[in-house]
Amino acid sequence: MSARFSCGRKLGLAGLLLAGSMVWADGPTFSEREDRLRCGEVELVAKSDCVLLDSGKQCRRQTLTLHADGKEKTLPNDGRAVKKQLAGPGKVLDGFVTGWACINSSKGTPYLLLAYSCSFGEERGACARGEKEWMRLFSLDGRHLTAGLSRQDKRADALFDRLGLSETLEAGVKMQGLDP
Repeated sequence: MSARFSCGRKLGLAGLLLAGSMVWADGPTFSEREDRLRCGEVELVAKSDCVLLDSGKQCRRQTLTLHADGKEKTLPNDGRAVKKQLAGPGKVLDGFVTGWACINSSKGTPYLLLAYSCSFGEERGACARGEKEWMRLFSLDGRHLTAGLSRQDKRADALFDRLGLSETLEAGVKMQGLDP
């Protein structure tokens, strides 16, 4: 097996592996970023350690923390650390928050809506949970209201109806993106 590069030189498998390891030695540069979203009396802070690649974004870590009344609560994150080589050696999250919004119900109650995406781009059909993109809904006290529900779960529709969010979600929600 061999590979041809633009310089016109033909490399054997050993040379290709060595070239590949040299690329990862420098590796893509992960950068830490902090984003903030205000929702009612609560501020949500996302701290992400990510890299933007040609194939998409990957994150090593991401924490989401609610701040209210001098207290903090870390929200559960759907992303799980998995061994992945697109961003170099080590583990990355299989999914991460890519967008968020503060949405109000028909009753005037604010909620946090988080949009998740897989780290693998088009390379795999889905993350471990069977989807490439999904949403999570939280109350402002940090309760995960959609825990265990998939997008196609009829219980999610019933939850949105009960909370007064169906019309808002059907009309479309403008999500604010989180950047790497």
